[in-house]
Amino acid sequence: MPPNIVLILADDLGACDLGFYGNADASTPVLDALAGRSLRNEAFYVTPVCAPTRAALLTGRHHLRTGVAGVHGGKDHIHRSETLLPEVLKEAGYVSGIWGKWHSGTADGYLPHQRGFDESLVLRLYRHRDPQGSLNGGPRVDLDGEWGDDVIVDHALAFARRHRERPFFAFVSSMTPHGPLDAPEESVQRFMEERHLSRRGATLHAQLARFDAAIGRLLSGLEELDTNGRETMVLFLSDNGPAMFENDFTEAERARRNVLAWRGWKGDVWEAGIRTPLLLHRIGQTASAEVRQPADATDLLPTFAAWAGLDELPVEKPLDGRDLGPMLEGAEMPAKPVYTWVHPAIPPAPDRGEERRLQNEHKPLTEDDKQALDPESQVMALRMGDWKLVRNGDLNRPGGPWPATFLGNLTADPRETTDLHERFPDRHEHMEARLDSWFTDMKGEPHSFAPPQHRIPASGGASILASHAAYVGPTLYNSVPACEGFDRAGQLVRWSLLAEAPRQLRPELGWFRGGALPAGSRVALRSSGAEVTGHAGEGGTVTWDGSLAIDAGPGTLELEILAMPAPAAPLDLLLLQLRPE
Repeated sequence: MPPNIVLILADDLGACDLGFYGNADASTPVLDALAGRSLRNEAFYVTPVCAPTRAALLTGRHHLRTGVAGVHGGKDHIHRSETLLPEVLKEAGYVSGIWGKWHSGTADGYLPHQRGFDESLVLRLYRHRDPQGSLNGGPRVDLDGEWGDDVIVDHALAFARRHRERPFFAFVSSMTPHGPLDAPEESVQRFMEERHLSRRGATLHAQLARFDAAIGRLLSGLEELDTNGRETMVLFLSDNGPAMFENDFTEAERARRNVLAWRGWKGDVWEAGIRTPLLLHRIGQTASAEVRQPADATDLLPTFAAWAGLDELPVEKPLDGRDLGPMLEGAEMPAKPVYTWVHPAIPPAPDRGEERRLQNEHKPLTEDDKQALDPESQVMALRMGDWKLVRNGDLNRPGGPWPATFLGNLTADPRETTDLHERFPDRHEHMEARLDSWFTDMKGEPHSFAPPQHRIPASGGASILASHAAYVGPTLYNSVPACEGFDRAGQLVRWSLLAEAPRQLRPELGWFRGGALPAGSRVALRSSGAEVTGHAGEGGTVTWDGSLAIDAGPGTLELEILAMPAPAAPLDLLLLQLRPE
């Protein structure tokens, strides 16, 4: 009988944050006990940042193949040609739900209820207190007086109880402890007083304690659930390593938190950025075991599919993952190379200033940009067996210059302190060649680094976030959440479209932070060879000379500034609304 599968994903949590791994500041008794009665893979890899890990585990493929290359600016959208995990499990009769963080695409057609999930509650990112969300793609729901993790667990347990007669996949997708850190003040004060922590450190551990308690309620509810003999498998992992800069931790606070002394943090291809505890617990059992064979997030989909009894997967594209069943039963599996890549503008290091803007990780890539990417300049890593090669691992650290490559043996040196590339030149050369060849293959993938296609439905209107562009001109800057810097004629931005039918639509421009086009400005919108012109009057009101014709099928939408008196400050474009006549 196929088991129920419950996947718990933490956000920016490191092994160093749990009491089980030696952090005396932590108050995580539930997760510590879970680790003590689970099978633990202590060589399990995710990616350095959020959305790429989700793409890998939802598709069983390296995230670059799926079009996901970053966390915002449209680079977090899993291409619609990919088959996602809930769609795979549906073939075996599963019902699937996700609650909490989605971060795999916000454009129409990319949302979880459109990608195979039977139930979804997508919460607004990183609003831990008084969360807001959308249930099954519906209108916004305000959950005043609640905490995000409690809401997530409540929905997951209600889902499990409703569907206990059939196999279910429950994706419990927390946002803890991603910043901004937040916890009840009385809990923060207690951690400050009892553990002598700074306010930042106390807030981190108070938030983790609340998360731990929510997971305790989840596990208790699953233990009490009558499944008529169906086994329930619970997996716990984090999407990347601990965020050490995003919450303004001092160097002393970072050192105190990093009790394992692993190298790096979130955003790095060093071990602390990409290694996570993977706990596998069977509800009702207390056995524990440990394996140290390298595996990664792409392995989850084929493993779950095997548990579901699927001999053939309904997936047209080749997987990078493999069924970990033999490993989880204690058998040795052939070594698998684990490739990791991250945009060179990450991690968020201090004292970067204008350099970070120049390395804009949200800027869309044209096909020429993509093919011009040089493997030598990428931040990436390869693990093969005990060995790991890191390229440009410290590219964004202040100071330098830093060595271009690092070769380490993780069995002998798990903290990556000793570079061995001069002692083992043949191994270094071989792994460098493998890494180069792999990245070249990624550039050859048809959807790697691809922008999202914005769906134009056959009826009704459409909303396009400006920063989800396919091209921005050289004087514009793509950010979260806007396309910034409109201040002159000639500036241009372009989006990719997929229209379900020919449409005539009336455009509206939405500017960020109250900005508006100066009176006398003229703008053009173009699609399918058609063009409409807008004229800005007093107060920024734009009058268009007609509606915009959009042909069915794939296409583009292009905005160009034709004339603009100098604004008081550069304008930031938030979105375009296309409304029916």
